[in-house]
Amino acid sequence: MNNTFNLKRFIMLFKKHGAEHAKIYLLSIVVLAGIIFLVLGTTSFSNHRHLAQAAQQAIFSLTLWIAGSIFTSLSFADLGDKKKAAGILTLPASQLEKYLVAWLYSFILFQLIFIAIFYFADWIVISISIPPAGFERNHLFSLLYGRNIFGRDGLSFDTFIIYAFFHAFTFWGSIFFEKLHFVKTAVVFIVLVVILIFANETLLSAFISSEPVRNVPFEGFSYVGDGRIYRIPPNSFVSWLGKIIMYAVVATLWLSAYYRLKEKQV
Repeated sequence: MNNTFNLKRFIMLFKKHGAEHAKIYLLSIVVLAGIIFLVLGTTSFSNHRHLAQAAQQAIFSLTLWIAGSIFTSLSFADLGDKKKAAGILTLPASQLEKYLVAWLYSFILFQLIFIAIFYFADWIVISISIPPAGFERNHLFSLLYGRNIFGRDGLSFDTFIIYAFFHAFTFWGSIFFEKLHFVKTAVVFIVLVVILIFANETLLSAFISSEPVRNVPFEGFSYVGDGRIYRIPPNSFVSWLGKIIMYAVVATLWLSAYYRLKEKQV
């Protein structure tokens, strides 16, 4: 039998994980659905029962990133408990299989379930929200068509790319840190973001005499000139370069998390 990966053993481990965490997962689904419904409902009724598609997209993205990050940060929380960690590490399955089970539940299954929950809650809110005369009729936002949260047309790849980054970072943190996984990972993330923003602004200031305005790497350049704010959009090469770097960072974090898990092998 292959000691690295065996399909039958992997399926058994996948089912075992689902059976052991079924109650907490179901409870989490109910809580998540309630939060989404509450946020959508509050947004709708605070705007005369009108729920714009842009607002739906923004709520979808933000709740996906936040809820997904919290859920992912708990993927290997038991490794911080010596008693539970011993049982996990001595389980007759390879580290790769344990890693893949946690990855599938936190990345693939979470997104599929989240989409289903969100659209169900969104459909209910829209069904009971009838805007007054003069307001546009409510419509469910589409992941395939229309403008996404970043103002671009088509499938909301940006939302899922960013989720992949958040997942990779918190997945790595859940293995790397033994206690307070989410808090410690969030602190590291904030520090890195501050450093990145500072480095980006410093680099831009060194090349351009005009004052830069809160620029995001690979997303164009905004600057102040003659009392006005001007924006230079990124060309296709810069946009794709940014995505390639993002993919590389995500893959590196996932790979790093796997090797960190292997180091914990007894």
